[in-house]
Amino acid sequence: MNWIIRSTKKVKFHTNLQEILKPIWEDLPIHNWVLTDLDFLSDDDIPINFEQDFFILNQQQFEQIYHSRTQLFGG
Repeated sequence: MNWIIRSTKKVKFHTNLQEILKPIWEDLPIHNWVLTDLDFLSDDDIPINFEQDFFILNQQQFEQIYHSRTQLFGG
């Protein structure tokens, strides 16, 4: 983890989905996404809540999270 922090000083925070997925974003939105066992922080309204054990997100929902100020953590 120390190497990651030293090597990525321009990243605002290391759980920033936009920064993490930026290199491969062009290939990602065409898929449905299954998210499970996670925690998150968000300043925006996103299509994830804690009432379900997992979430299946379509392209539009995933892009909404990607463009929001959301941090995802493994639970």
